[in-house]
Amino acid sequence: MRTDFRTLARHFARDINGNMAIAMALVAVPLFGAAGMAVDFANKSQVEARMQAAVDAGTLAGASMRRATDKDVRKAIRQYARQNNVSQYLVDDASITIRIRNDGTIDVQAIGKVETTLSRVLGVETMDVKVFAQAKRGDGGAEVALVLDNTASMETNNKIGSLRTAASQFVAELLEANTGSNPDTVRISVVPYAQYVNVGLDKLGQSWLHVEPDLTVTFTDCRIPGTMRYDTNAGDGTSVEVWDYYTDRSLCTQTTYVRTWHGCVGSREYPYNTEDSRPDIRFVGPRHAYCPTEITPLTSHSGTLQSAIGSMSTNFYQDVNTYIPSGLSWGWRTLSSGAPYTEAVSDQVADSRGVRKHIVLMTDGVNTVAKQTLPNLSYPLEGTTTPENTDREWQSRNDRFGPGVREEADRITAELCTNIKSEGITIHAVAFDVTDSGTRDLLRNCASTPGHYYDAGDSEQLSSAFYSIAGSIQSVHLAK
Repeated sequence: MRTDFRTLARHFARDINGNMAIAMALVAVPLFGAAGMAVDFANKSQVEARMQAAVDAGTLAGASMRRATDKDVRKAIRQYARQNNVSQYLVDDASITIRIRNDGTIDVQAIGKVETTLSRVLGVETMDVKVFAQAKRGDGGAEVALVLDNTASMETNNKIGSLRTAASQFVAELLEANTGSNPDTVRISVVPYAQYVNVGLDKLGQSWLHVEPDLTVTFTDCRIPGTMRYDTNAGDGTSVEVWDYYTDRSLCTQTTYVRTWHGCVGSREYPYNTEDSRPDIRFVGPRHAYCPTEITPLTSHSGTLQSAIGSMSTNFYQDVNTYIPSGLSWGWRTLSSGAPYTEAVSDQVADSRGVRKHIVLMTDGVNTVAKQTLPNLSYPLEGTTTPENTDREWQSRNDRFGPGVREEADRITAELCTNIKSEGITIHAVAFDVTDSGTRDLLRNCASTPGHYYDAGDSEQLSSAFYSIAGSIQSVHLAK
């Protein structure tokens, strides 16, 4: 019996269709499940992101509680995490584990389960979610240089008093991070500056410093004050009392004084006046120059720092000129582990311990003097053959006046700022009652970021600026 070919073909087609239907049914479940897993994994990632934000907020809140007990810190972390909906998309409340280490590091882990949707066809009804956060206060600590303008203009409206108050509060706020087990978490140096800085008389004889021997000068003074009169050519329309002097050789007197060193230090030659290198190229201490109170190297001793700040003053003998590079460069040197100051940790140690370095630069005026770069011929005074000055001493002085002086000083300031920031040091710049737009721009550009620049118009704003800087230095941040 012959079977019709078309009939066989129809039977074969029915068999194929049936097999394909069965095969498709068998494959559909895993394919659908795989697609469902992809959807649920994406949902899991979103839930973990929300959980991470909640745990981060809790960890930061707990780490900010410096005086709280460990129990209160744990309570705050859980509270902040709940307030930020750590369990909002979970099957049950998240399990939060908190570890507080001896060094102040806080580890927080949150674990939970999230329901699946399409993955249920594969029997997967929940997925585990887990997030982790770690916070440290100021990492391994901070070294901070307070570079503070002590020029005569700071006497106006008792700005020096306002500075003492703001700096004192700043120190007190930062030193709260120090504990009995970690007494040197934060260390601070104080660098008062005007035209020069004062490294202290005890530095005489150091290998990095050259000071000319004392010079006894005797000269004949024939200037005799005559009548007093009022000079109306003071430049600002005011009148000042002045003496008319005349010379009477028959009334000459001899005067003797000693040109000695008062601790002031001038600048080195370029480029070393913009660098923290080559201590073998010595600094020169100009004689008979006056400068602010002595630099206080890095220390965590509150009494030492408060005394240094409280003794800052502007006095009759102090130079009225402002040379920002002087204070800025020596602030940098107090943060360096090499000579002239060696109290700071090295860059390698700072990196390994997480010690961050900061300079707080404050000024109330423009650069008014520049580095003396031209040779100054020694000359004898009347009545003596002893030269008044030596070339070496005058080469160190920041006392060049005239056209281009401010531009040169600003250029050196800007170069110093760039070099300091390149070393990983954060610069916070504060303009205090500065009306000159060029100086404000100089300080703004000197700061590490625009957010590190503060324009304080009065004492209240100055205190606010220093408080904000202290907060940013000690701020808690997430390590992981």
